[in-house]
Amino acid sequence: MRSAVLAAIGRHLPLEGCAVFLFGSMAAGRGRRYSDYDVGLWAAGPISYGILSKIEEDIEDLPVDVELVDFSEVSRDFKRTSLQEVEVWNAPKSGLPWNLGF
Repeated sequence: MRSAVLAAIGRHLPLEGCAVFLFGSMAAGRGRRYSDYDVGLWAAGPISYGILSKIEEDIEDLPVDVELVDFSEVSRDFKRTSLQEVEVWNAPKSGLPWNLGF
């Protein structure tokens, strides 16, 4: 699952410039059988709706629901809450954004 999601993202975004991470109940170990996977994307700037749509099309046939969230577009409070428990799937060359402050 992880590799399929990363491959789909990598077809549309340069992974060397984008943090990709699992957050939410699955990252915290509280996921249930039918829980979705909350996958955060954090690039240098906002990710266009067109690119997000293409990634979502590429992952729509996976056996689990995947919710993509562009962390450059969410509130500071959402970041603070969501980043408490994450599983990093891809770290950009510049380092993890939350380690650099936000």
